[in-house]
Amino acid sequence: YGSITILFQKDVGGLEALLRTDPKKDPVWVSVPPIPGTVVVNTGDLMEYWTSGFLKSTVHRVVSGGHEQAQMKRYSIPYFMHPWTETRLDPIPSRMIADFESKKEKDQKEGIVITEYAGSEQRKEEIITAHQHLMMRLQNSYL
Repeated sequence: YGSITILFQKDVGGLEALLRTDPKKDPVWVSVPPIPGTVVVNTGDLMEYWTSGFLKSTVHRVVSGGHEQAQMKRYSIPYFMHPWTETRLDPIPSRMIADFESKKEKDQKEGIVITEYAGSEQRKEEIITAHQHLMMRLQNSYL
């Protein structure tokens, strides 16, 4: 539920990301194969919240590639980044985010369905800290 995760993968794949290309169509799972010399960067829930939904949290999973791949060991090293617990999650001051929020408001007025992000209702009420965001997400997920 942090801001960004950097994932170092070895030779065996299995990582998939949920790709949403059209709000009128179901999202599809796409493979994120390991590419030598590269890392995978996932946007986390906190970054989605911090950017008012401009950057989307990466929905992902790991799947087995069948019998042949099941015989191989999959190694990866994730590096999770999260701001200091008392960091206030004021909206990031960015022209792109301001334009994005204006477009969302216009779309909502025109009846276009907007997918809200976790905590978007709370954002309208108060500025929370990184710790409060984490506790909110854990409570929503596990309690």
